[in-house]
Amino acid sequence: MSIGIVTQDLVTRVKSVASYNNRVGLAVGGKGMDPMNRELTRPAAWVIYSGDSALSTDPNSPSCIPLVSLNFIVTILVDYDDESSLISTHLPLLHETILAIQGNEPIPGSKWIYNGQALTELTERMVWEQSYTILMGVA
Repeated sequence: MSIGIVTQDLVTRVKSVASYNNRVGLAVGGKGMDPMNRELTRPAAWVIYSGDSALSTDPNSPSCIPLVSLNFIVTILVDYDDESSLISTHLPLLHETILAIQGNEPIPGSKWIYNGQALTELTERMVWEQSYTILMGVA
């Protein structure tokens, strides 16, 4: 298992979304807003490693490689302004982020799985959380 490779892959994929203008970072654990990120120029995003979970494997399987699910959140900040911007800019940015990540394979045989997104804060800005998982063998 190479958590470093998949984490770097995810950060690189989020940074590849031009609209973020390289305003992308990495955090570990927790879901709360880092106070330093409150005043970021928007749009911006950061990747959070939120943990992992062991998946059971069939001991009778020929490969019998234990699997682990690595879980990440991509938090996206955008301005909360008007309906027109939401439709023309913000929702397409969320979709572009998904397309940059979902289904890509940082390690042969391990693909990014998109699990959904939710709006977690609505003030003068919107904070969206997208959830991603990657399954990896532990050898």
